[in-house]
Amino acid sequence: MSDETFRTLIIALLGTGGATFLWTIVKSVIAFKNSAEGREDKAVGRLEKFEETCRKQLTTSRKWSGYWSRRAARFERIILVNCPDKMPDNLEPEPEEVEE
Repeated sequence: MSDETFRTLIIALLGTGGATFLWTIVKSVIAFKNSAEGREDKAVGRLEKFEETCRKQLTTSRKWSGYWSRRAARFERIILVNCPDKMPDNLEPEPEEVEE
């Protein structure tokens, strides 16, 4: 049933004043539902963009962390091979495992 047919039926049953009032209420409820869905869609879209940005930043951070870790390991190896006597005794201790 189309909107126009539904409106005509309401007008015939209730008269002009009551039909207009009911039609206004129905239109308001429909508009409210549509606006709520629109807001939810926008919020979900913003969250998806934020998640994508976070994933990109995490990937970049991991790449840089790996780069600097490999670079430090190379320098440590160069020092160990070429000057083992100059290697400091108080190297940073290995991190402790965290219990969950």
